[in-house]
Amino acid sequence: MKKSIALSLIAFCATLAHGQGAPTFASYPANVEQATATAVKLSADQLKLLRSNPDGREFNSSLKKSFAAGVSFAGHYMLARWSCGTACGQAGIIDAKTGEVFLPAQLDGFGPQNDGPKAGISYYEWDGKTLVRRFFKKTPAADLWNKADIEYRKDSTLLIMNAQSN
Repeated sequence: MKKSIALSLIAFCATLAHGQGAPTFASYPANVEQATATAVKLSADQLKLLRSNPDGREFNSSLKKSFAAGVSFAGHYMLARWSCGTACGQAGIIDAKTGEVFLPAQLDGFGPQNDGPKAGISYYEWDGKTLVRRFFKKTPAADLWNKADIEYRKDSTLLIMNAQSN
């Protein structure tokens, strides 16, 4: 009896030690809605940044193109991406209902992983205002995570960022 309890406990602990598997878009559903905003609305701080930054024109152009393309992320958001140099990307999130622009720190300067995380990989869930960091252990089945990019879908709040964030 003691042996079977001990073996059960060991088996249970082994399943916990394995960690969470790679997330799926279906695990983070979002209802897709139509855009109702008529334009991108930048805050005073964002306008100041736009005017003072040499890359401001590309930033503004990318926001407008993404807005015109329509909902692409988490039900009623658009993800806008632009370059910040060699092997460097930045992104922002636009609310299709209000036109409000979010510039999460996690998307401010990312690029290919130099060495990659040894213990696992981060991913994010959009909650409507911030990107909430999540984590899972890297496994051979997680090969889709081996490229530096951002993956997202309009019917999911999941944002997969397989890149090193500054």
